[in-house]
Amino acid sequence: MATPGIHAFILCLKIGDRHTEPDRKIMDFYEDIFGSYLYRYLIVVFTCDEQLRCKTLEEYLKDPTEDVKSILEKCESRYTSISNIKTSKSKEVMKLIDMIIKLVDFNDVKPFFKDKFYNHIESGNFGITCQEHSPRKIAKLNNIDGETGETSGTN
Repeated sequence: MATPGIHAFILCLKIGDRHTEPDRKIMDFYEDIFGSYLYRYLIVVFTCDEQLRCKTLEEYLKDPTEDVKSILEKCESRYTSISNIKTSKSKEVMKLIDMIIKLVDFNDVKPFFKDKFYNHIESGNFGITCQEHSPRKIAKLNNIDGETGETSGTN
């Protein structure tokens, strides 16, 4: 866990793979844990962009699967790609970092959630275990609505 909280979720999808039922179940799992508000913090990273050959990523995404299309719509088309074979990925990584910085600004520097667990980390008190603090339990402890990300009380 990083303090002061989660500022971005990164979903990696391999270019050329058919995104199937198991992929959908993974997103359903994360949506069940964090609520649909997680899409406000989601960036999709397409890996293996060398498989595009002469196409651009935008051309590749003109005809996505329904699941990929849905994810991109929900996250307001925040996506990029990274090559798996280039020896220097600094431009690709810098683009991703820039996207994260813009996402933090977009969300008014508010992390997805901040809780007592993070306060313990910041204070150096590590006498608390991760098992005691699942994301769902943390959200519940902090009165966070998984659909809107809004708090309904004070910490």
